[in-house]
Amino acid sequence: MTYGKKHSKDCNNRCEYANTVKELKDLEQKMIKQLKPGDIIKHFKQEMVSEEEKKQNKCLYCIKGLAEHTETGERLVIYQALYEPFQTYARPLEDFCSKVNHKKYPGIKQKWRMEKYEIQPCYDI
Repeated sequence: MTYGKKHSKDCNNRCEYANTVKELKDLEQKMIKQLKPGDIIKHFKQEMVSEEEKKQNKCLYCIKGLAEHTETGERLVIYQALYEPFQTYARPLEDFCSKVNHKKYPGIKQKWRMEKYEIQPCYDI
C-alpha cells in the first residue's frame, strides 16, 4: 500500500482504529437502549434445543451488565445462565451483538446471536 505525503501507514491505522472504536461505541449505545441489566435474552441456538431443554431454560440468560477488560479496554457483556449450574459468562460486546452466520446455521430464523426474550404466557386470557 502506498501513502501520500499527508498520510502515513501509522495515520491510516489510527483512522481505521478510530472508525472501529466509533462503530463499537455506536453498537454499545444501541445495545444499551435495547437491552439492560435484568433483561432475559436468548441465544440463537435455543431454536435447536428440545422442548424438554426449553422447559429447563436452556439457552436463556439474564444480562448482569457491561464491563471493561482491564488490560485491553475491550467492552464485555456480563450475563448469567438461567439453567443449572447458573454460570456467569463474559462475551465481547462485538460478538454479543453479532448477526447469526446463516451459512453455518441455515435453519436458524433468529437474526442476532442474542435477542431479548419475550416471555410467552402459559395460558389464554
